[in-house]
Amino acid sequence: TTKLILLDSLLQENDAVKMGSMCRKYLYKIFNSNLCSNPFLFGILAGIVFNLAFHREPQEESLGEGVFEKEDGGSLLDRLETNINILKDVQQQDSYVRPRFIRDEINITSSIFVAVLMEDGSSQNYIKYYNVTARHYVEKTVFFDSKNSSFKNDKNLVTLKECSLMKAIRYIGDRYRNYQFYYIIRSDSLVNGLALADIVSKLKFENEVMIGKRSAKSKSCDTTKGILMNNNVLNKILNRSENFKEIGCDSEKYDINFIQVSSQNLGDLKENIPSIIYNLKSEQSYREAAEVILTSQTRSLQSSLVDLEEDIETFIDESDYLEAEWPAVVYKSKVEPTRFDNEVYDYIADGQLVPTEPGSSNLHPRERETEAIKSMAEKCLPNQQSRVVSGWRKVEYDSGVKTILHLEYPGEEEKPVRADCTLYQEFSNPLMVSLPFVTESTKISLVVPVSESDSKSVLTFLKSFAKTCLERNDRVFLMLVFLYTRERPDKNNNKDFYKEVKQTALQLSKKYKKKDKGSSILWYSMQLKDGIPTPIETMDLLTQKLDSKSIILIGSPNMEVHSDYLNRVRMNTIEGRLSFSPIPFTEFHPQVTSKGQVSSVSFNSSNGHFDTYDFQHVSFFKSDYLNLRKHIDIPLIVKEDDLFNRTQMKTLPWEMFRIPAMFQHYGHLRNKADDDSDNQGKTLHMIRAPEPSLRLRYRSVACESSLPSKVYDDCMQRRRLSLGSRAQLASIFLRNQNL
Repeated sequence: TTKLILLDSLLQENDAVKMGSMCRKYLYKIFNSNLCSNPFLFGILAGIVFNLAFHREPQEESLGEGVFEKEDGGSLLDRLETNINILKDVQQQDSYVRPRFIRDEINITSSIFVAVLMEDGSSQNYIKYYNVTARHYVEKTVFFDSKNSSFKNDKNLVTLKECSLMKAIRYIGDRYRNYQFYYIIRSDSLVNGLALADIVSKLKFENEVMIGKRSAKSKSCDTTKGILMNNNVLNKILNRSENFKEIGCDSEKYDINFIQVSSQNLGDLKENIPSIIYNLKSEQSYREAAEVILTSQTRSLQSSLVDLEEDIETFIDESDYLEAEWPAVVYKSKVEPTRFDNEVYDYIADGQLVPTEPGSSNLHPRERETEAIKSMAEKCLPNQQSRVVSGWRKVEYDSGVKTILHLEYPGEEEKPVRADCTLYQEFSNPLMVSLPFVTESTKISLVVPVSESDSKSVLTFLKSFAKTCLERNDRVFLMLVFLYTRERPDKNNNKDFYKEVKQTALQLSKKYKKKDKGSSILWYSMQLKDGIPTPIETMDLLTQKLDSKSIILIGSPNMEVHSDYLNRVRMNTIEGRLSFSPIPFTEFHPQVTSKGQVSSVSFNSSNGHFDTYDFQHVSFFKSDYLNLRKHIDIPLIVKEDDLFNRTQMKTLPWEMFRIPAMFQHYGHLRNKADDDSDNQGKTLHMIRAPEPSLRLRYRSVACESSLPSKVYDDCMQRRRLSLGSRAQLASIFLRNQNL
């Protein structure tokens, strides 16, 4: 007990030095009392002595962060509660209350606010014209009026006692201060929303912006012709730090095209894009100003679309590898393969059907459809000079065609009157057409034109032809037509550009040649002038070299030869009765599909599309071709010197560039004077349908400006659709728009 009391007194001492000395004296006594005989106890005592000898309490001035000084009075629990309360007070002072909406936290502000000061005697249809010229490009529009006039717009109409500029600015400052730019105009002006948005995008980083037409009397902006100011200028005016008239109108120091035009000077615009048209007094002036603005907007949007298409084409051509993936956080829609949408309507505009194919143009509408729509309009309103404004057409394959027309005809005092009309056209009963018996043993003469750009693809074609036709002893004869330009006229020598192709064709012909049969592969060398000849010109020169009893099939070097396609040609080509123009399945750009060069083109919507603008592949008989060729005014080409040059091609009929068009237009004249009683009076039909077994590898489409306008427009349309699907091109654009 005495020993424990002594230890307790030692531990309660405040001086660490005294405690250490007393411990050493006590341990010395223990050591002298024969405790050294116990090693375990000796080790414990030695450790305690060593710890006390080197331990020192920190002094008051050396207290660091996180070390609490001992306080007299109060237990450890009391001091802990005090520290917790202090920490709680600090947290309450520094706490941050998050706003309810994200836009308030990150302080997002809208871009453009438009204020319209209504003038006495303004047009009742002003809001209608403003909606089509500016409403789509601004975030908020408010109309200020001094009285509740005939402008019925309760949501955006504000009635003031005095409809002045300063009254409107004060109202805007009280309720709409979170906008970056404010544009104030009068109701006798129309603003070009697209031009205004473009100007604002260039001025977002300016400190103070005040733009308008400078007044003749002062340096300030003329309030009658529109004023554009940013948020900083608005705050200065509201805080009365600057007078409105003292702020300069600095339209010239910014690199912008801010054009303000009077309605009386619209003819002087030419190619300029007006930002605002003022001094509008009548309904006619509003209409003319709206037409000018909408025309400029359409021209600007078309120009931007052309630039975007060129950027996409350039990006695809210059990229070594592209991987088209679906955009992030956007899931592909699940569409059943058996689904068929019957509720799809075709739109009719100005009496013509608008094409439904993506990116297609309506430069050359179908004459038959246009005449049919005109005939339906006459049946709806007989004896009336009606005009088809718009309409819709839906094809229901189980019943017929439903057409809804919105017509317009002159009424009293020459005011147009609108009328709606709905028509139904029932389908006729199907008729069975008898055709003669055909077999799969008919001989085919395959003609393939080869240009200089096809030197590599034609080698792949020859391997496919040998595997499909020559190895299986199929009755197919191949004629390669080599097109020689003026730059490389050498033939059948070491400088021949097609030397490698000819050697490969000769080797295959010798390898698979059989007794009592001629060669299966021949070629014809054609010397060109200054351009690629038309298909009709090429066939005029070749018909005299081809067999009259075989089917003539025109192909291309980038096609894959399949036996199913050859049999389909035999079944759909009958002399005097049928000719066949298949729509090929063409591969998309390999860099877009991210598959590169593949051994064969797989039939999948993500790999290619049916090229409806490809009219190169066609099959027919020689007798049918020569009979219909007489109906074209161009004389038959019998020698290479008669080929047309580029200047002459511009004036040729477009049927010269498409053999299927010749069969379609003149097929009803084929058998009128035929001596054959079986075909006399019967029409030569053209079958034009998609053919999955005709697959083409990707080939860049080149369109020459020397072509006729219709052929050139279709060629450009084919070029746009050849790169990839809309989903693939959009995915590439979204993923690489920041590059």
